[in-house]
This record gives sequence, structure tokens and C-alpha cells, in this order.
Amino acid sequence: KVVAESMPVSPWPGVTYPIQDVIEYDSAAHAEDSRNRNMKNSLVTRVAAVGEEGIERRIAANSRIVTYSVKSLIRVVGIVASNRCLLKGHGGSVSDLELLAGTGGSDHILGSIAKDGSVYLWWIHERRPEGSDLDDDFELSARAQKCFKHPKDNACYTKICFNNNFSGGIGVALFDRESTNIRYLFCRTRTCSMDGEVGDFDDMTLEGDKKIEDIWWHGRTTLASALSDGVIELWDVDRGSKSTPHLAAEKPEQTAQFGIRRLGPHSTVAEAEKSSSGLRLLSVEEEVRVRQTIQMKDDGPENSTVFIETDPSGEILVLGKTHYKSIFIMHYNPAWEKIDAITQVNITSPILSFAVTRVSQTKFASGNQVGTDDLIVWCVHAEKVQRYQVNARDCAPVSAELETSGGA
Repeated sequence: KVVAESMPVSPWPGVTYPIQDVIEYDSAAHAEDSRNRNMKNSLVTRVAAVGEEGIERRIAANSRIVTYSVKSLIRVVGIVASNRCLLKGHGGSVSDLELLAGTGGSDHILGSIAKDGSVYLWWIHERRPEGSDLDDDFELSARAQKCFKHPKDNACYTKICFNNNFSGGIGVALFDRESTNIRYLFCRTRTCSMDGEVGDFDDMTLEGDKKIEDIWWHGRTTLASALSDGVIELWDVDRGSKSTPHLAAEKPEQTAQFGIRRLGPHSTVAEAEKSSSGLRLLSVEEEVRVRQTIQMKDDGPENSTVFIETDPSGEILVLGKTHYKSIFIMHYNPAWEKIDAITQVNITSPILSFAVTRVSQTKFASGNQVGTDDLIVWCVHAEKVQRYQVNARDCAPVSAELETSGGA
């Protein structure tokens, strides 16, 4: 059991850890330090009511737009120009959102699912108004949409998951926590014509034997699924075949729902139980090995739900809890395949959902070239959407910062 912690003089980062297999973090013990950390924040928009609680990913963002759901509607806000548009189509509350990474150009592809069983892919277009020469003057609109439906009546999907490793087209996986199967939709192009025409999609079913808790893309053609009993399966979507990596350690007993996010460029994933603050880092290859265990002790409400998200590079993992006014920014060291720093930061209101982006760019100030590496956490609160920003390098130990600077 780990007892040693290294606290730097500066409030950034928080607690740093040398190579350690087990971490116990007590948020109350570091509450005073978190109050000394200033995280820039700004209001994105106010909302009257975002809808029911318990929706994990009701917000998605990239470097250009932020999207969030309000009941059956999806609102899109431009980050640079603050222009907006509204997406209508779902007949029930939107329950999951994800943006396809690396689309480039003037189109952004958003995926959404809702409680009525509907699935939408939206092509969100940025257009400069005719006659305008302003760099930040853009209009937002939905150029096209593609709708799918859950095959069963009165059923809906749990998560939509884009394959960001495949740049030539669109690959999207869907799963339903009440089913044993995964649906895979594939289109060989990402483009959308000026009149709103999109490519045809292949539709296939990956048939499993047990109920699924989460899915993620583990490689260019490899889709991973975590089953309710703790087993992880790897699917080759090109062949429709699956393999089950051997569990090198004793299989943990799964008693509650959990979520998984991929870390770094390798095969490590973070697994968090949604009803507690327990977190494990797993290496998923031919064997599944537990790389690290983190137990978060806090005084949050017992009925809160744990959410985890990563930045696009997989170097930063953010953990938050509903009804809790702190987030925990964890730095992942890919050389060790472990978390080596946890930075606790206070926010203005309890969280309902959040997304994480990261923007690295070079600016000129007073004639000097200055590099920035901003970690941005987009939080949905009860009556507003708020943006929180911090220098990503402040959340990493000095040695790790030198190894992993550059971000995504």
C-alpha cells in the first residue's frame, strides 16, 4: 500500500507519485490546496433546464464547436465566434453525444442517440457569410443528417462510439446495455455534398454472448467491449470475429456499472466504477493486466455518479462526480503506464456532465513566440454550461512534462 506522497511547493500540480501500483487519494486532505488553484472559467451559455439526470455524455466538444443536449434537442455553439444552431430530430431525450475527431475542413460530424431509440449523424457546417472578411465570422448550420433506429421497439442504445483511428470514412459502433450485441455502421467517405447527400452505410451486427458495460476503439479495426462480468473482448470489425484476452490477474467481481476510457498511444485503459470512486488502469493486449489501482476517498453525496473522460491525446484523465464541486485531473505517464499526478480543482457548481478538449498553439506576445497548451473542461451544470481552462503542463510532474509535452 502506498503511503508516500510528494507535495511540491507550487499548488500545481497536485500530488505527484513515483512509480506506484496502488494510490489512495483523500480529497479532504487536499481541499485547502485545491482552493489555492485558480482555474480560468467563463460562461458558455445559460439553459433553463437540461433535462433528466444520469445522462453521462450530454456534451461533446472539439477545438471549433461545443454541442450539448437539452431534452430532445441539441444546441451547437461556435467557440471562436459564438454563433449557434439547433439540431432537431430526436423524439426522446438525447442520452449520448460524440464528435468524430479529425474531420477537418468546414464540416464537423456529430453522433447522437436518444431514449426513443433513434440514432442521428449530423454534418455541422461552418460557413463565412457572403461579403464578410472577418476571421471569426462564421455561421453554423446542419448541412445533412442520417438517421437510424434501434431494431427493437421501446429500446434504445447506451453509447455511440466513433472510430477516430480510421480517417478514410466513418466507422461508428453502438451498444445497448440490455443486449449482448454491438451494431457497427460503416461508410467509406466522410464527405457531404452541397445539397446534403451523404454516402451509403453498411450495417452489421457483432453477436456476443453476454451483456456489455462499455465499448471503445482499441485500434484501427479493433473494437473492444467490456462485459458485465469483467471480461474484455476484442472484435476485428473487418472480419466480424472476436478474441478474448486472457486475464493475467484474478478477475474482479463486477457488482455495478462501470465506464472505460483509453489512455495514451498504447493499450492502457482506465476503468471506473460509476457508483464509487475506484479506478483501475488495465493493459489490454494478449493478456489483461492490472497496471495500477487508485482509490479516491471523498465526502461527496452517496447517490452521485462517477464520470471519467480523457483529452484527445490520452495523456490527461479527468474524473468528476455528479453533485460534487471538484474535478480531479490525472496525468498519465505512458512510459510507466501509470498515473503519476492527481490535481484537485474546485469548480463553480455541481457537475451533471463534462467533456475534455486540448488546444496547443503558438502565439506572438510583445514580439516573442509563446507556446500554449490549454486543457479545457466543458461542464454542464444545472442551469448553465461553463468552460474551465488550465495549462496542461501544470498538471504534470516536471520530469513527465519534459517527456510528454506537445499534447494533442
